[in-house]
Amino acid sequence: MSARPIQCCCGQLVSPVAGSPVSEIRCSACGSLLGPGSDQPSAHTEIPVKPHHRQARPKPPNETNAKPAAVGYTIVPEPVADTGKRSPKPTRPEITSWTSRGRQPTAKSMWGSQVPRARHGGVEETVSLGPDHRCAVELPGTFFKWSALFYPVLHPNWIRLIGLSFMSTLAFLMVAGAAFVFSVIMRFGAFVSLFAVPTMAMGCLALVSYVVGCFVTVIEETANGDDRLDRLIDLSWWETLPRFLATAGAAGVAVGLAVAATYPLRRWFVWNDFEMILIHRVIIFQAFPILLITNLVDGSWLPIRSLLETVRRLSRCIGYFVAFLLITAPFSIATDLALAQLYQWNLAAALFGAGPLGAAWLMFYGHWLGRLSRQLTAAE
Repeated sequence: MSARPIQCCCGQLVSPVAGSPVSEIRCSACGSLLGPGSDQPSAHTEIPVKPHHRQARPKPPNETNAKPAAVGYTIVPEPVADTGKRSPKPTRPEITSWTSRGRQPTAKSMWGSQVPRARHGGVEETVSLGPDHRCAVELPGTFFKWSALFYPVLHPNWIRLIGLSFMSTLAFLMVAGAAFVFSVIMRFGAFVSLFAVPTMAMGCLALVSYVVGCFVTVIEETANGDDRLDRLIDLSWWETLPRFLATAGAAGVAVGLAVAATYPLRRWFVWNDFEMILIHRVIIFQAFPILLITNLVDGSWLPIRSLLETVRRLSRCIGYFVAFLLITAPFSIATDLALAQLYQWNLAAALFGAGPLGAAWLMFYGHWLGRLSRQLTAAE
């Protein structure tokens, strides 16, 4: 009579070999020992077979041999609300930096030491380009790419550009309307409802913070390896305010540095002279990206803690920083000239044209700032 089969806890059926002791029966799937001296039933015990018993899946090597987190912190995108209506994005390696945040390293550290790479020259990762498009990107990758010059109009970025243009137009109109109401109140002493002023202020803050949050999202996505913008953020305070505070803090410090640097020149120039305005804008244009990268690395709104380390790493890849300034400066000047021309022609045209022009500039500038952040990963 043949021996009865034994069902292991993993669901595998094991048939004992005739004439062999029970202690030598071992499951071929999980390696468990069946018989006396083990936790499994003996070969003489009849066990009902479950035909649909799920097979046990062995743990992958990265779970069994997990290493402690390396020293570093990250430029990590802010959490995005999961509404259940979108398919999840492929997981990308984070760009870690040089102080501890307790995250498992998966890419070359940004602002820190190197960690193991999956391939030579970078970490291969999946980037979503659309419904049926995938491509592999290596970090840090090449800085200059011809297609990056047309980033706002590439697929599917032009779809995000339309949405961001609409929201930017609403933000400009809201701010212009609030400024008009406030000027009327201050000039003529008009009486308005107590709820009108805070309502307009909250509306302006919501729309402006959303536009700025989308700008920071472009930087974060590009810094983590995306050459396409997968989606815009949701209009929620917990997603927009951290990004808005980081950008506002960097802009405020840049303006303060420009004013402090040009203060001795007030003996010869008035603050609204063309020369003073030009010097201010040049200083702000150079200081703002450094301060914003520092805020995004620190996850704060005041660039203090890692500013010196950011400047040190930026000095080692000064060529990329100069190239970033040379690429973004013509686009910024062209945007300013177009807005000025629209304003001279018609105020309404300037208000409605500021939305698309501002959205295109934010996406272009943010993408190249993210590409500069990639190159900082190679600086030691």
